[in-house]
Amino acid sequence: MKPIYRCPVCGANKNTYGQPFRSEWAVASHVAGKIYTVDTEHESWVRKMLPKIDCTLSVPKLTNEIVEVISIAIRMGNESPPSHPSHPSPLSLAYEIETALHNFVRSRLQKKFGIENEAWWIKGVALKIRQDCAMRREADAARGEPFLYTYLIDLKSIMEKNWKLFEEDFLKTKRLCNSKKDFLDNFVHLNDIRNRYAHPVRAPQVDSEEYNDDYSFVTQLADLLGKFCGIEISVEDQ
Repeated sequence: MKPIYRCPVCGANKNTYGQPFRSEWAVASHVAGKIYTVDTEHESWVRKMLPKIDCTLSVPKLTNEIVEVISIAIRMGNESPPSHPSHPSPLSLAYEIETALHNFVRSRLQKKFGIENEAWWIKGVALKIRQDCAMRREADAARGEPFLYTYLIDLKSIMEKNWKLFEEDFLKTKRLCNSKKDFLDNFVHLNDIRNRYAHPVRAPQVDSEEYNDDYSFVTQLADLLGKFCGIEISVEDQ
């Protein structure tokens, strides 16, 4: 049986010329094209799945950036899991968690070191991470601010280096997490999950035991990090 290639946003299975989508790439190109024509529904969906995406890229470049999450969404739609057909995937939850942590770490560093002359960036972030971010920025046509190029593992290292800034926040999680090490190790596990689901050929099948374990972990981590950051990270069915 041939897979059904359908847009996860609008449900379309054909392009504007009436030709059926024959690949995940074709669907991703459709979504990128919609964004190019300022279709807010498609753009909002992509930004939810990939918070750091640059939606001003050309259609071919944007297609390349979103094809992996499109692939996951298509496969989830084709599987139609009976127990939770509409809940957010481990990947989308991982992105929500990473975005929340990214904003929180920045705010703590800026509060401690100040924003003048980028003191928070220079004093709060190790040189190696700053250099790595500079290299990633140079490879990106969008060229955002350097902190946008930190990886999840970088954020873990930044917190570890500046732990005194986060100790009071960590105390809010004591009922859910036993130690600093356990807390920080969560982000190593999250990074593994994020990388696994970002590559569809390696991602577990929907509703498999591994998928359900991953989903359970990210929902629990969302609760933990919500208490740490003092915010609510939504993990409701969507």
